[in-house]
Amino acid sequence: MKNIKCLLLPVIVTGIIVLQSCNSCNSKQKQDELTLADASVVWWMAPGIIAQADSLYSKNGLNVKAFDVQTGLASKNAVLTGSADIGLVATTPLALGAYNNDNLIVLCSYLQSGELISVVTTDDKDTAIFAKPQTPVAVVKGTISEIYLYNYLKNYYPNVVAEIMKIQLNVKPPDIPNTIKRNAKSACIWEPFASLMKAKDSTLKINRSPNVYIHRIYIVTTPKVLLEKRSAVDKFVKSFEMACQSIKTDKEKAQQSLLAKFPGQKLSMLSLWDKVDFTIHYDYDNMKDLMLKDAEAMADLQQTPPDGKGGFKRLEKNFFDKYFNHNFNQKK
Repeated sequence: MKNIKCLLLPVIVTGIIVLQSCNSCNSKQKQDELTLADASVVWWMAPGIIAQADSLYSKNGLNVKAFDVQTGLASKNAVLTGSADIGLVATTPLALGAYNNDNLIVLCSYLQSGELISVVTTDDKDTAIFAKPQTPVAVVKGTISEIYLYNYLKNYYPNVVAEIMKIQLNVKPPDIPNTIKRNAKSACIWEPFASLMKAKDSTLKINRSPNVYIHRIYIVTTPKVLLEKRSAVDKFVKSFEMACQSIKTDKEKAQQSLLAKFPGQKLSMLSLWDKVDFTIHYDYDNMKDLMLKDAEAMADLQQTPPDGKGGFKRLEKNFFDKYFNHNFNQKK
């Protein structure tokens, strides 16, 4: 009997070790899960699409539960409400969020370009390098569309900024192509819509200027998620880094993956591919400058809260420090 007990003891001990190891694995697996509010709805949001298509999340030991949203604003709001751990957000919603004291942190940006947004004009007699928009101008109010138009006018037609900004048509993005010439004489919109409009009507002029606006997309989360799921967040950003590298080293494969998802965006993708920088950036001070520029434009357009003095609230650059009050990039 004593011998039987001695024989059973290693088995029992081994079973305990295995059970503890399994519990540890399950705990780690649960920790390395993230929910993503995925706003990758156009080809130039490529890193998120490639990360999924090439199984980069799973290769990094991460389980990403993604659900689709149509805008960066919706992605940001999903993170704020706790329905997502990670969001993919452009500069404008973050500038607006600073006015609302959004409890977010910006981890990094992963793409930037000065040519993804443009002013589309219909006056074929206008021979200027950057044509003057004719009114009414179709825009998506409260978004980068309106802010880009404002900055475009400040750059090239400063004497008519107020006049043109007053005569706008507020249109949903998919309706912009059908609005031009029918109800509007100009439009301001992001890709792929401008390229689709040009393909449909060759008389249109697409006015793209890299000097007007640098468009960036950021990976955002909350302080709570970073604290509680740091390992998972690290793996998520690493997956995006790998996706950016893959896009650069195997362009054709990346483009095939994107066209499988967005077959109607081929013209836009091929014509502007080299105008997009797919790189992870941690230049936080420059990010603050971009957000401040958007915040100033929103104040000029009277889209910010009242300042109590008859005007509209404006922010200082240091007001954006809260987005970067973390140590995520210290080891980068």
